[in-house]
Amino acid sequence: MDTASRESRGRGNARRRDHAAVMMTSMTSAANEEGGASEEVVRQHAHELAVLAGQHGIHDLRFASMGRLRGRVDEGRDMLDMVAFSAAAEDLLGAPVSLLSDAVIDKPNVSRDLIDAVAL
Repeated sequence: MDTASRESRGRGNARRRDHAAVMMTSMTSAANEEGGASEEVVRQHAHELAVLAGQHGIHDLRFASMGRLRGRVDEGRDMLDMVAFSAAAEDLLGAPVSLLSDAVIDKPNVSRDLIDAVAL
């Protein structure tokens, strides 16, 4: 692997780690992530997001709040799939996107926007 490929791969890995850290802390944090994708932008790209999500084993996307989506993650998929989707969705929308699994709904102290998320 040449140096440029290693550097590009390293940036991609760092970006996925950043997304994972955000996802781990965003379950109970306040809604309306600063600069996050708005509902209008998300709805304009709902079809593309659904296709992209399906490629990562994620279905039934819901808009929770600025920059926050909720979805059902297929069995056998994991946080890496969620992070990969979030990074791809951010590229598509040009704004930060955090995806949280439907599994968060049963957790204590989950933020209200995740509970009230509306289907795309």
